Amino acid sequence: MKMKKKNYLSFCFLFFFLSNFAFADVKLPAIISGNMVLQQNTTIALWGWADAGEAVEIKNSWNNKTEKVKADNKGSWRVHLKTTKAGGPYSITFTGENKIELHNVLLGEVWLCSGQSNIEFPLKKHRGWQTGVINAEQEISQASYPMMRMFIVEKNTSTIPLNDVKGGWNICSPETAGNFSAVAYYFGKRI
Repeated sequence: MKMKKKNYLSFCFLFFFLSNFAFADVKLPAIISGNMVLQQNTTIALWGWADAGEAVEIKNSWNNKTEKVKADNKGSWRVHLKTTKAGGPYSITFTGENKIELHNVLLGEVWLCSGQSNIEFPLKKHRGWQTGVINAEQEISQASYPMMRMFIVEKNTSTIPLNDVKGGWNICSPETAGNFSAVAYYFGKRI
């Protein structure tokens, strides 16, 4: 009886161990997600992870082209796509062992706003900040710019380089604009 129980536990362990590798899903970094903006009229890189050697197909709706790539021996893959002029919304579909569909993707101008407290300073008053912008309530209530998007990265510290972040794309609206960087918001509104 003990032998059967031991064999059963070994089988369960082996099954769970192998199932994690045999059925790995295609995964994307947080920055490659619905509502994102990609640079227009250029070649962009999209990347992610899958099983080593797994074939991944990437299809976009701005030119209806499909690109194919295989994950390397560490499970990483990268593909380069040509973008067209500004427009959207578009979709991108990633297909491997699973399927990921991203919707409401725009092609346009992408600007990187990086800094410390001067860039982090939000439109609305937040805990830890003395104030938001002077006319925050009025500005936020009128902030309906669905073509303006912001990817907000959550704070994190690490002693080693990370291959992903926590965060998400936000469409500018009265519900979301208060959390936008005030500098980035006014820059985007101006251009």
